[in-house]
Amino acid sequence: MFIDKKEHIVFSVFKSADLEKVNTFLLENKQNNYNIFYGKLDIEKDIIPKQGGTHYPKAVFFKPKQTDIVVQYSNYYDGLVTLSNYLSDNLKVPFYQFALSNPETLDKKFSFAKYVGYKISRVVYTMQDPQWKFYEQGEILPFENTVNYEKKRIKDRLNKEIIIEYCSQLGFDIANNNFWESAEPSLFYECISW
Repeated sequence: MFIDKKEHIVFSVFKSADLEKVNTFLLENKQNNYNIFYGKLDIEKDIIPKQGGTHYPKAVFFKPKQTDIVVQYSNYYDGLVTLSNYLSDNLKVPFYQFALSNPETLDKKFSFAKYVGYKISRVVYTMQDPQWKFYEQGEILPFENTVNYEKKRIKDRLNKEIIIEYCSQLGFDIANNNFWESAEPSLFYECISW
């Protein structure tokens, strides 16, 4: 499964967005040092997330097979959340951001947040840095199983399996490789110089 192959995955989901509207907005607000183009998605090769900010930002927007959502996946450890905020605020569509870590990763983080523009309406996360920490803020969402948040071991309060369950309840199966593929051309947004 794709999510098992990555050290860390951060992605945003716009449930009521249209890929063409994302493209139009990005083109209208394009800076000279960015390329925007449609292409065939090979998520394993096209986007390789890295820590730090010493590399050019690159994001891909795609519609997973058999869904009506738009997913943003980037090569930045924070998922280029500011770009997601910018799109959400201007296109007037909320989005969810999810983060999952591989169990072998040193700095593990599992999180989800719901944003409306730049405002976070709900956030929940567990992270290991070096001790496990748990945090939640905002009004509980209908798909959440809050019994998990009461578990004694902090790392069991929000983990990969719970994130997969929440995504499934929202209508997208991130554990299925088809989620990470697109039947139509994907929109690439990449910086080519500073």
